[in-house]
Amino acid sequence: MTRRDPGERERALHVLAVARYSGISLSEAAARVGVSPRVVLRYAGAGFEQRGGQWRARPRDSISRRITLLTPEGPRAVATRDSRHASLIALHNNAVRRYIETGDTSLLEAFERYRANVQRGPPLEFATDPRVIDRLAEGGELAYDVYLRF
Repeated sequence: MTRRDPGERERALHVLAVARYSGISLSEAAARVGVSPRVVLRYAGAGFEQRGGQWRARPRDSISRRITLLTPEGPRAVATRDSRHASLIALHNNAVRRYIETGDTSLLEAFERYRANVQRGPPLEFATDPRVIDRLAEGGELAYDVYLRF
């Protein structure tokens, strides 16, 4: 039995994202990231399909992902099985980071009408109120790597 590197799954999902957003094949994306295509297919194979003899990223997938979502009550680690919802949560995280760094609320406003679908439980509300985000930041609740600037 071989030992699996815990970071392989994350790198495989990164290859899927690169292939999806760049429109390149699995082999090209895997080479860019430095991961074997075999490893990618093991962890993220559901995100690819064969077309014309090449593995290409599907427009969306149902691979389970754990991601941090900032709700009005604070950050929550959630799981989602829909790549579209994972992308929406990531975009919200970027909007929060931008607000924290610049004070610009324009990107947060777009999330007022959305909810994040998660695997267990009802859809969750995104934190969009700058006062709530400021309170969470001041209380040290945003001190995790999604929002930190290096």
